[in-house]
Amino acid sequence: MAELNLVTSNNGINTVFRLVGVYETGEVLPERTLNGVTAVDARELLLTHLIGDLDDGHLDEVPEARNWVNADVVVQLTGEIYNFQTERWLRGRANTPLENWHVGDAYALFKVNSPLTTAVHEVGHLFGARHDLFVDQTVTPFEYGHGFVWQVQSPFPGGDPLAFNTIMGYSDDPLCDTDGDGETDDCTRMRYWSDPDLGFGNTATADVARVIDEGSDDVAGFEPVFAQRLYRPVSGLWFADGDDNGTWDGCTIDVCWFYGAAGHLKGVIHPHGHLGYYDQTTGMWRFDRNDNQTDDGCTGPDPDLCLGPFGGLQHEPFIIPNNDEGYIGTFNDGGWYIDSGNGTWDGCSIDFCGSFGQAGDEPILTPDGHIGVYRPSTGYWYLDANNNRVWDSGVDTVVGPFGGPGDNPVMTVDGQIALWRPSTGEWFFDANNDGTWNGCAIDRCAGPGFGTYGDYPIDRTGTASQ
Repeated sequence: MAELNLVTSNNGINTVFRLVGVYETGEVLPERTLNGVTAVDARELLLTHLIGDLDDGHLDEVPEARNWVNADVVVQLTGEIYNFQTERWLRGRANTPLENWHVGDAYALFKVNSPLTTAVHEVGHLFGARHDLFVDQTVTPFEYGHGFVWQVQSPFPGGDPLAFNTIMGYSDDPLCDTDGDGETDDCTRMRYWSDPDLGFGNTATADVARVIDEGSDDVAGFEPVFAQRLYRPVSGLWFADGDDNGTWDGCTIDVCWFYGAAGHLKGVIHPHGHLGYYDQTTGMWRFDRNDNQTDDGCTGPDPDLCLGPFGGLQHEPFIIPNNDEGYIGTFNDGGWYIDSGNGTWDGCSIDFCGSFGQAGDEPILTPDGHIGVYRPSTGYWYLDANNNRVWDSGVDTVVGPFGGPGDNPVMTVDGQIALWRPSTGEWFFDANNDGTWNGCAIDRCAGPGFGTYGDYPIDRTGTASQ
C-alpha cells in the first residue's frame, strides 16, 4: 500500500489508497503443469471461477468478503502463476450501468514474492493503463494510457546511455539495451506513472498519470461508500447491505457472517478486515484471524488473535484504522485509552490516556485515525482536526446538528458522518458533506428495517457504537 501511494504521490496525484481488508481463502487453488512447472492458472481462476461460476466451489466466498469491506480494488497473492498479466480492468467500464459490473472487475493476481512495483503495475491495469507501445499497441480503453521507456545521455564522458521505464513500461524495448550486448536488461524501473508533465511520456500515447487521476472517482465508486453493517450480539451474526439498496433482503442477497456469541460483546473489525469482538466483562478482544467464522480459541495450530485485558464494563471499544500496532482502544465518559502496541493495559505511563469529550458522548474515529465524539443531546460532532488528541477550540472541527438522542453515530470510508436509528432501522448519511441534516432529497436515507434494538452499527473504521 505504501508503494502504491508513493508512486501516485510522486506524480502529484491526490488519490490515496487504503487497505480495508486482508482475506485468506484457505483453499488449494486449481493448477496445471506446463513445461514441467506446476502453477495456478490465473486466467482460469479469474475468468472461470470468479466470473463464470460463482458457486463452483472455488473462491465462492470472495464476493462476500469483498462486499463486507467494500473493497474497490482486489489484489490476490498466490505462488507460481501462469497467465501472469491477467486482470479485470474496471476504468474502461465507467459508462457501463452499475448493475452490469461484476465482482471479478478491478481484480488482479500476482506472485507473492514479486517486487513491490509489480503490485503497483497490476493496479495500474485495473484503472485501464497498458504496457509501453513496444509491447502493447492496443489503444483501448485509453489511447494515451501506455507506459513509457526512454534513454538519457550518460553523465560520464564516453559512458553508455542510461535507460528507464515507468511502472507500466517493460524492459523488452530495444532502448533497454544500452551496452549493445543484445540483452534488454539495462532499464531501471522508476516509481512513476508515465507523465509528459514530468518529462517521461507524451500526451498522445504515454500519460498513465492522466488515467489514474481522471479514473480515481470511477474506481472509488465501484463499491458503495454508504454500506450499512451491523453486529447482533445475541446471536454473533453480522449483517451488511450487499447490494446497497438500503433495505434488508435476507442472507441470499445481502451479506450474513457469523463470529461471536451472546453476552456483553461488541463487534469490532481488525484493521485488516477480520471480524472480532470485545467482551466488556473481561476486557478481552478476539479476532477471526483466518476468517473461517469459527471460534478457534487462543492457542493451537491456527488460533484466533486474542488480545487483552484492555478496557472494562462501561468502556466503548474502538479500532484505529490503517494501523498494525496499537490499534485497539476504549472510551468512557470523555476519556480515551489507546494501546501502545502489546494488546494489554499497561497504565497511562505506557499506554495513551487522554480526554476529548464528556460523559454521554459516543466515540468516533475518522478513516485517518483521528478521534472525535458525537453528542446525542445536541446532535453535534466534535472532530480532532489536528490529531493531537486534545480539544483545541478554534482549531478542531465542530459540525451539526446531525442526529439526536437515541441515534448511533457512524463514519463512512470517505469521512462523512452518518447515523443509524435503532427505533426504526433507518440510516442517514451526510451525502453532501456539509455537516448538517438537509433531508433525504439532498442527503441520503436508507431503510427502514435494516437493524433493530440491541444491534450495533459497525462503521468503516471498524468501531461499534450504541
